[in-house]
Amino acid sequence: MMPFTSTQDQISRKGIFHTIQDYVGGEKCLSELYDSYRYVPVDDIDASCTKNATVVKLVCLNFSQKRKLKKFAADEIWLSRDACCRTIVRCFDYLPAINAIVTEQRPRDGAIHPARDRFEDSAILDISWDLLLALAYLHARGIAHGDVRPRNVIPFPSYPRRDRHKLFGHGLVPDVIGHWPKDDGYTAPEFLVENAEMRKRGKEGRGAVKPTFASDIWQLGMLLWHCHRYGSHWDSETPPWRRNSWQSEVLVQPDLAPTSGASMKGIRPLAFRAKGCEDPSHTWLQQLLSNMLDEDPLARSSAMGLLRQMQSQRYHAVERKELEEDVEDMKDAVQTAKKEIWERSPLGKAVLGVRRARVEFVRFIFLIALLFHLV
Repeated sequence: MMPFTSTQDQISRKGIFHTIQDYVGGEKCLSELYDSYRYVPVDDIDASCTKNATVVKLVCLNFSQKRKLKKFAADEIWLSRDACCRTIVRCFDYLPAINAIVTEQRPRDGAIHPARDRFEDSAILDISWDLLLALAYLHARGIAHGDVRPRNVIPFPSYPRRDRHKLFGHGLVPDVIGHWPKDDGYTAPEFLVENAEMRKRGKEGRGAVKPTFASDIWQLGMLLWHCHRYGSHWDSETPPWRRNSWQSEVLVQPDLAPTSGASMKGIRPLAFRAKGCEDPSHTWLQQLLSNMLDEDPLARSSAMGLLRQMQSQRYHAVERKELEEDVEDMKDAVQTAKKEIWERSPLGKAVLGVRRARVEFVRFIFLIALLFHLV
């Protein structure tokens, strides 16, 4: 069935009038979000405050998922620019009638593709820095992303510095989008082990699981390894007709053995590719992957610890200063986000109301005293 467009008028959670053009019908219109869940990108034709935006409509949601999406949007859409990390795709608004969130406008090229984009080691380190900033920001706010995959990593042009890679989809897993264990490389091994043990005891597999900070780090390590493994090297065992249609879920998984020789599947050491590998970037990337792709979740480094590791690797003062500025901006955004969310909470509103009443009372007493003084 060929897709066609349907124009709809929508009022957002912020009370903004949106006229959106939605593609209806046709499987090609649906982009995979996670397993059977999908989202439909639609065009925002007329909304002056969000004209440079992308509307992402989530489908296949039940009542509970819709309620949790609404709850997530209630906090996220009101965050100011200062409260958002620069490497997170911001959520501007929420359209409850169609279960859609309004986000930053995505570049036309879309998300990264490890088998297409030909990443050099230095470019992979840039991606790792941006995504570690995003994860450190989310983890400091108590949010595990749960779906750090290539389809959710989007390069945004940034002037005068290099392009920045932003992470999309935070806050959706597992409440809105289920996280199901499967042996695809991106599922952290602790979830697979737990599922296997339950099956041995004659019980059903656990089904949806709750992602953790450690599982986010595992997923990021797998993403970076795939960027290295396929960034400028074709696997000779892969038929040519498969190369252009690769999805991250079907890529080869790494060999995590303590010594993997010169195998392209290893990380100890990380093998040199025919193109795209130069020291010291290659050595730095190998060190990062060793601290991310550890089957023991307790042995994986935290996002903040990995940021510090990357800072210590830089030789030039200018580079170190730029990285330090990124980290300080991220920390400031965390504090601002916590403050803004607290101020909108029932307790925060009550406390602020008491403070305002106290200020008004002091002003009233001051005016009375001033009047008596004048009389």
